[in-house]
Amino acid sequence: MKRTDKDDDVCFRTTLFRFHETIIANYESRTNGTMAMQKTKELEESIREEFRATIRSNSWLSEHMKKALILKANMMRLRSGYESIHGKEEEMEAFYKDLDRKEGLEKMTFLMMEDIFLRIAKNEEFEYLNDPRKMGDDAYETEGRKNSYGPFYYREFNMIGMLFEGFMIST
Repeated sequence: MKRTDKDDDVCFRTTLFRFHETIIANYESRTNGTMAMQKTKELEESIREEFRATIRSNSWLSEHMKKALILKANMMRLRSGYESIHGKEEEMEAFYKDLDRKEGLEKMTFLMMEDIFLRIAKNEEFEYLNDPRKMGDDAYETEGRKNSYGPFYYREFNMIGMLFEGFMIST
């Protein structure tokens, strides 16, 4: 059976669609976007409210001590995984200013990024990114190293990724 341009186009579109689905699923499972941040803040507030309710219901504390403890509970800082800098764009920019960003990747198809991957593979752009090919166990050294195109930073998903024969592993 002879392959045609239409077959190649269908193959390309199917591969691109599946790759896009994988990236979106990975992003949604690991996102620190507004919905996840809002849920975390709601959880923090419910924990504070439980502290306040427990303090108010206590019978052996004086009113003065209850007020002091409620003030302390209101000031309590919870380690929820979402630091306050995640809500302020200028602080996020300052935090990530040293990363070598690849602007415009969101407008490129996967196959159009090939020259970027090849430059990274030649170790031209390791100023800010670690070389994960130097890490890992023996299995990683033998299989992963020979198939690796090197790491890259993907700003839209705020992650450093690495490509292995068409599959992306992100951190």
